This record gives sequence, structure tokens and C-alpha cells, in this order.
Amino acid sequence: MAEPYCVGLFVRIRASVLGPRFSWPYRRGGAWAPGRIWKILPNGCLVVRFPGRLAIGEENRSYFADPAEADKYQHLEDFHRVVRPLLIALGLFTAIKLGLFAGKKLGRSNSRGSRRKTILK
Repeated sequence: MAEPYCVGLFVRIRASVLGPRFSWPYRRGGAWAPGRIWKILPNGCLVVRFPGRLAIGEENRSYFADPAEADKYQHLEDFHRVVRPLLIALGLFTAIKLGLFAGKKLGRSNSRGSRRKTILK
């Protein structure tokens, strides 16, 4: 019996499955790509979307998955409530510090150069 699934969980095809019942995209390295459950159909099939994948033109945005072939997948994005804001704050802090440091250096060199020019004239 397949384990219970709910919308929003990350799933991927089991490694033991060589050819899934429905088409499923690959990830670099030949492994099955993980996706997020978008909808559960009345017959039990899962409709899965891939959040980081850009769909161009007629390319499929969503894929079907057989629950018997799918595994729950713990994805880093599950911890986004802690990790993402911390990384954003760290990035902003670094950008501000570098901007202030570069601004001070450029401000000093321009002001010294303009003083020398006025003294020499």
C-alpha cells in the first residue's frame, strides 16, 4: 500500500523504478528530478510540478506520478522559513558593507586628486 500524500509535499520517483508509468523529467546526473505535489486526482494519481524548472512553449509544466512509484523527498526548501530569510539578511549586510567600504575608498581618492589639482594650478 502506498503511503499517504498531501498537496505541497516533495516527491520523486524511487531509485528502484527503471521506467515510471508516466513520463518524468531527469535531473543532471541521471537521477529522477524531485517535484512538488500540486494536486491529487480522485483516482489517486499525483499531479506534480517542478518549482525550479522553466517551461518554454509547449513543454509540460506538470507531470503525473503513480503513488506506488513515488517517494516522499525532504527538500531544503522545506526549511525556507529559517534558511531563506537568514541568507537574504546576510547577503544584504554584505552588500551594504562592501558598498560603504568601496564608497569610502573612492571618496578619498577623488577628494585627494581634486585637492592636488587645485594646489598645482
